[in-house]
Amino acid sequence: MAGALLAVGAGFGGLRDHSETLAFAPRLPPRLTRLSFRLLYRGQCLRVDISSDHARYELLDGEPLDLLHHGETVTLIPGSPQIRLFPALPEPPPVEPPPGRAAGQFGAGADATSARMTPQAPRQ
Repeated sequence: MAGALLAVGAGFGGLRDHSETLAFAPRLPPRLTRLSFRLLYRGQCLRVDISSDHARYELLDGEPLDLLHHGETVTLIPGSPQIRLFPALPEPPPVEPPPGRAAGQFGAGADATSARMTPQAPRQ
């Protein structure tokens, strides 16, 4: 079960421990609407709530804590939750064929018979 929690926190939560600084870069896939977890970090209890467009960080116990949210420093103190919006995603680069190969010459989608993108009805 620990592996699943690690995958959720580090994957969707974008959790990284960079020596002295706890960093988050959360993003949820479209089908997930919310993710919430608590963690104990160097004796400080932290709650993280992630939704589709923002994250809420709350220090439940301990001394003030600095963390990073998508590279921005956020200082948490007990009883004062911080909400941060996610930055816009960059546009992905255009997909181009490898050098020396024409687009659509080989592979899936090159012609109507090379790959079927929709399921076929069973033969009778």
